[in-house]
Amino acid sequence: MARGDLAYVNLPFIPGSRVQGGRRPGALVTTDAALKGNPMVMIVPLTTKLNAGRYPLTVLIEPSLQNGLSARSVALVFQLRAVDPTDVGPAIGHLEAHYLAQIDEMMRGMLGI
Repeated sequence: MARGDLAYVNLPFIPGSRVQGGRRPGALVTTDAALKGNPMVMIVPLTTKLNAGRYPLTVLIEPSLQNGLSARSVALVFQLRAVDPTDVGPAIGHLEAHYLAQIDEMMRGMLGI
């Protein structure tokens, strides 16, 4: 996997929680250099519930042949998380540069870097 890849990710489901859980697409945001030897990867989970776009720190992503999505999806940047690579399936596609740039900008602002 490489930075910007989209893949299905198995996230723990926590009943009653607002945290995304279950099998869903996620965008790999870890730099390629940080992937080497790191036991975890950082992902931004996606949802097809478009009303999630009302929250700050979200990006609407249109499906395309490049990214492999089959439906409009919202990247939930505010739910950035570390996951075990064994919970990440093979890449279904790769984010277009403009979506990855939006996610990067939101992560910088969210983390104050």
